[in-house]
Amino acid sequence: MKKCIKITVILFFLVLTNIKAQELSGRVTYNVSLNLTIEQVDKRNKERNVKTSQSTRDRINSARDILAYLEFNDFHSIQKLESKLKNDANRMRNKTKSGAGNARIYYTNNSFLHKNSIVECAILGECFLIEQPKSIWKISQESKIIGGYLCYRAVYQNPLYKYKKPIAWFAPKIPASYGPKIFTGLPGLILELEDNTVTFTAIKIEINPKEKIIIKKPNGKVISKENYNALLKKAFPDFYEK
Repeated sequence: MKKCIKITVILFFLVLTNIKAQELSGRVTYNVSLNLTIEQVDKRNKERNVKTSQSTRDRINSARDILAYLEFNDFHSIQKLESKLKNDANRMRNKTKSGAGNARIYYTNNSFLHKNSIVECAILGECFLIEQPKSIWKISQESKIIGGYLCYRAVYQNPLYKYKKPIAWFAPKIPASYGPKIFTGLPGLILELEDNTVTFTAIKIEINPKEKIIIKKPNGKVISKENYNALLKKAFPDFYEK
């Protein structure tokens, strides 16, 4: 009997040690750059019989790179942009920043259901955690090296943008299913993402830093994407009619 108890205790500590060894956390700093050209905008607007405004041209020409930060552990991830942009007196007009999400926070709860949310506080006067659909990806064998890691190409299959599908490059050697904005669910950390108008590229990757990464769920009312869109249409009917 004592021998069985001793074996059980040893197995228990071995399991704990194995769980500890599998813990994964990290930080990624992304450089975010604009990948939208005036020629592309002109082409899209031509299809809509709309002339590209001079203000849009000016915003594209004056766009500046910014930084985005992703922190993650086994259970959560959170991504936001740098809070202050150097030499940017009119930073709200930075086309790169708007394409990267502006003041929105992107939060992922890596539970069994793997819920992915956008934290939006600026539009309707209160904070919402807008739940996003589960990401669907098509993975190819095309590969390249990013930050010293072998990455594979994946194309986002969810209907999102009219003109292009987002493309991610993920690193299987970093088995964390996270990435910039709403793009998660791949069998590896996303180190590069080509979104609709901007590209996120990892320039600093910290895996299992000495200080423990603790991520708290942001405050806000949990709501589905469809229900949130319904609230927007109700609040801004003139905008949606146009």
